[in-house]
Amino acid sequence: MAYCPHCKIEVKGQRISCPLCQEVLEDRPLSQSGEDLTQDSFPLIPLRYNQHLIFKVFMGLSAILLGILLAMRLAWPDIGLSWIHAALILAGFWSLGTALIRKRRNLAKSVLYQLAILASLALAWDYLTGWQGWSIVYAIPLFAGLAVIAILVTMLLVRYELGDYILYLLATSLIGILPLLLLAWSDLQPVWPAALSASLCGLVFALTVALKYRLIVFELKVRFHI
Repeated sequence: MAYCPHCKIEVKGQRISCPLCQEVLEDRPLSQSGEDLTQDSFPLIPLRYNQHLIFKVFMGLSAILLGILLAMRLAWPDIGLSWIHAALILAGFWSLGTALIRKRRNLAKSVLYQLAILASLALAWDYLTGWQGWSIVYAIPLFAGLAVIAILVTMLLVRYELGDYILYLLATSLIGILPLLLLAWSDLQPVWPAALSASLCGLVFALTVALKYRLIVFELKVRFHI
């Protein structure tokens, strides 16, 4: 039976690396109990999807989106839509769609990726339109607050191990606190959306660290091979 010296566990099957920490497994003497050791305890169950169909759907939706943007530009020429904005919208659409598909195995990770993409798009759009600061004042606090709530709801409804969610919950909470820190060094107003988001995210972060400190340390050690 294979053995992981890092996690101190035995692993059945023909795996080369540990399913927890990805370290190379060592060989141990076979079990004398007659147990079938060739059956993998952690079988890979692929989530199948048709890549070509998804690509065609994305291309079709992109064409529709471009048509809507062109119609908006022709109907309201003063709104300031340019090809840079169209490219940014399409990049966001493809990035969000790719994150949803690629990170579908872990909903918390998917939420974190979508939050990062939406925050980046908001900052880029704000910058391209002359920097009014709305991305920090309104957009990112709103996205972060909704992301934290989404992860908490997912943890209640989906039966996964807490360790699969906890680091992504902490990272999402930190993103929700960041806008308030940035506003403290600027003259942007109002502050209450960022303060509300930071209060929620800070409370979730503090409670998570206080109640699950050992699990957080364990997950960090496993994921970063400490």
